[in-house]
Amino acid sequence: MNEFRKLLHFARPYKKQAVFSMVMLVAMVVFDLSIPRFIQRLIDEGVKPQNMSVVLKTSGMMLAASLLSMVAAILNSNSSIKVG
Repeated sequence: MNEFRKLLHFARPYKKQAVFSMVMLVAMVVFDLSIPRFIQRLIDEGVKPQNMSVVLKTSGMMLAASLLSMVAAILNSNSSIKVG
């Protein structure tokens, strides 16, 4: 436990970056986990009843979630590297 405290002492100057990295990690996971829900909606409300507007709208939301996940992953990696 004493070694862990020593490590925390060295990480203290990077506290904001470490918190930012964790927030980006959570955001990335949330965006990644939203994709299966979008697929469920796409199939249940778009493909089965052949509603093209739901298909297009849900596909756009899936694309946006994927792009946001990518941005969060890049920011998380950069911040983690700086803290590490």
